Amino acid sequence: TKHAVTALLLGHDSKSLSQTLIDHGADSVLVADDPKLEIYHLLPYCIVIERLIKKYQPDIFLMGATAMGVELAPRIAAKVKTGLSAHCIDLRLDEKGQLQQVVPGWEGGVIATIACPDHRPQMATVMPGAMRLQAPAERRGEIIGVDVEIPDGNHWPKVVEIRKEEPEELPLEKAEVVIAG
Repeated sequence: TKHAVTALLLGHDSKSLSQTLIDHGADSVLVADDPKLEIYHLLPYCIVIERLIKKYQPDIFLMGATAMGVELAPRIAAKVKTGLSAHCIDLRLDEKGQLQQVVPGWEGGVIATIACPDHRPQMATVMPGAMRLQAPAERRGEIIGVDVEIPDGNHWPKVVEIRKEEPEELPLEKAEVVIAG
């Protein structure tokens, strides 16, 4: 069974990335474009995502288990009153369309499969590298601009500097072979 995939793109002047998301598999992209979203801040991102989940009522909502995703996802799950499986290493749909969320257990010796049968959306954060990136192909999809109403951010922390540093080594999630002792 084919399920529609909608990507959510938050930022400012980032609509040009929409086609890249479609080329990698999204059927549609919701674009929330606002100067207040140019630099990541927890509260405005939470406000926008919560409103969009309530408006579009997705069956499943996934985020990367990145620094941003790990900060945002539990707050959003609480606001929309659903569960959250964190740091998933695999996802599957059962025959009823129920999301089976596979997470490493405590102390690494257990793999647990979690389901959220009673609440929607089914939410999970997914570990970087857990899924292979679909090779891009020219596809058609719908790009939908969404209204963004964010209160004045004078009470949010002010970003004074953004500095990007190149990693000295290959990130663990991109390594083909990992040797541990």
